[in-house]
Amino acid sequence: MIFQSPPYPSTGALLTGALRSLNAPHQETWHWEKKLAAAVAILSKTSVRMIVIDEIHNALTGPHDKRVHFLNTIKYLSNELRIPIVVIGTSLALSTIQTDQQLGSRLVPFKLPKWEADKEFAHFLGRIFVHLKVNPLPAVNSRKFRERFIHMTDGLTGEIWNLAVLTAEDMHAKTIDIVEEQMLIDAPWVRPQDRRIES
Repeated sequence: MIFQSPPYPSTGALLTGALRSLNAPHQETWHWEKKLAAAVAILSKTSVRMIVIDEIHNALTGPHDKRVHFLNTIKYLSNELRIPIVVIGTSLALSTIQTDQQLGSRLVPFKLPKWEADKEFAHFLGRIFVHLKVNPLPAVNSRKFRERFIHMTDGLTGEIWNLAVLTAEDMHAKTIDIVEEQMLIDAPWVRPQDRRIES
C-alpha cells in the first residue's frame, strides 16, 4: 500500500491518507484515534504486506510535539501490523527521523542513485510515459533524448517524473501522440540545481 504523507505533521491527515488508499469508508471529521482503529482493523484483514509513505519530509517540519506524535503513530502501525513500513523523502526526513532512537534504528536509510542515460533509464522512462498514456517510442531509444532528460532533471527520480508529467500534459493538450525532443526544449522548465541558485 502506498500513499502520500500530508504536508504537515497531522496524525489525522496521515490516517486519512491510509484509509483513502484502502478505499475504506471513513469520515475526515473522525477523531484520529477512530481513524487509527479503523486503519488497523482493515489492514489486519487484508493482504497488505508493506506500507509505503511518500514525501515524508513534508510532515517533519512542524512543531516538535506534533512531529513526535506523527512518528509515534507510524511506529504504532508497524508494531500492531507487524509489517515493514517504508518512508520516502529527502535528507531532511532522514535527519529528523534519526532523532527518534527507536524509529531511527528501524528505518534503514537507502539513498537512490541518480539516473544515467543508459538502457535501464530508457526502460524506466518508457514505462512512465506509457503510464501517462504517451507513446515513448522512438524517443526513449535515442541517447540524445535521454541525455537531455537527464540534464534537465539532474537524474533525480522525482524530477524525472515531474518533467514527464509536464510533457505528457502538454502533449494531451495539443493532441500529439509521440513524444519528441523538441517538446523538452520548449518546456517551461528550470533545472533543479538552477532553482537552488535562484532561491
